[in-house]
Amino acid sequence: MSRNGAQIGRKPPLQDELITLKMSECKAFLQIQIEAGQPVFLWGDPGVGKTEVIRRVSVASGRKYFETRLLGRDVVDLYGMPKNIGDDQSGYRRPAFIPPADAGKCVWFIDEVNRNNMQMLNVALQPVRDKVIGEHQLPSEMVTLVAGNYEDDPGVIRTSSAFNLRFKHVCVIPDLDDWCEWAAQNEIEPAVIAFLRLHPEMLHLFDPKLKSSANPRTWAMFSESLTVALRLQVTERLIEADVVGSVGSAVGRQFMTFFQIYMANIRPDDILKNPTTARIPDNPSILYAVCGALAYHSGDPVKFSAIRKYAERLPSEFDTLLMHMAVGKHGKKVTATPQYTAWAAKRPDLFTNSSINWSFAA
Repeated sequence: MSRNGAQIGRKPPLQDELITLKMSECKAFLQIQIEAGQPVFLWGDPGVGKTEVIRRVSVASGRKYFETRLLGRDVVDLYGMPKNIGDDQSGYRRPAFIPPADAGKCVWFIDEVNRNNMQMLNVALQPVRDKVIGEHQLPSEMVTLVAGNYEDDPGVIRTSSAFNLRFKHVCVIPDLDDWCEWAAQNEIEPAVIAFLRLHPEMLHLFDPKLKSSANPRTWAMFSESLTVALRLQVTERLIEADVVGSVGSAVGRQFMTFFQIYMANIRPDDILKNPTTARIPDNPSILYAVCGALAYHSGDPVKFSAIRKYAERLPSEFDTLLMHMAVGKHGKKVTATPQYTAWAAKRPDLFTNSSINWSFAA
């Protein structure tokens, strides 16, 4: 969802049946369920961050963490290879990837749970409540979390009632603010963040019929290669091939239109050299991109001093935005500076007012 509450991407197929949570809400939901020892089935389109949110929340809980993907596995992988026990008995070797019985409080995350077959699902339902799999005992305080894609996605099978009724079910959907906060901490190119702030609906446009479509994962993939492309100064045609191959033709070509304007107007080096005279763009979307580019340089105390001089000339909302992005990117490297302390002292409203809208129209 965007900051104004508008839905991003398609309507989730299970939206009428389940509650849909944005990523920050999903984190809190999972924290509660793990603490309560409750199994959860997390539904969502490919690339929205299901695996990452489960992994991060599980590890942060302090429990031991185990992760398994059912895709490509067979029943024998879960039960274990047969072995002889004496002359007239047989059993199964314990698979190395399942949680050991003495693991204590732990989380077992089974990913891509509905991309196999019904026989595998029937085996996988055992650990959820019974804490066993085949003849192997599992930890009594284990929490089972699973994630899967919606059933309109090719390759996904319909889960049975016996499987479904062992879990609490919730859908996760992308949210622009959540993603931009994550992006600021994970080296996502300012041009990508600025484009999606201008076009929030393009963060997630999943279409199971297309080879490439926009989602949080494909944008992150493109950003990584864009960083390399900018360093190597490759042609725009190669960047266009990259973005179209990552997020799809319609979105990719619209990004390129924005990117050409971005590259013609965003010159952080000029601003850092002449912060009191450098031009301030009239276009809000370009000004947003300037803030994103400057935020990347804010971890250097000398550069941050110049950035504050430039920021003092910006409209108040963009001055605040630039500081928000800088802190999100560099944390204490920014907040510990005298320039930031002086700025924050003049803006007590910043810490009580949450109504600032960072989505801009062209």
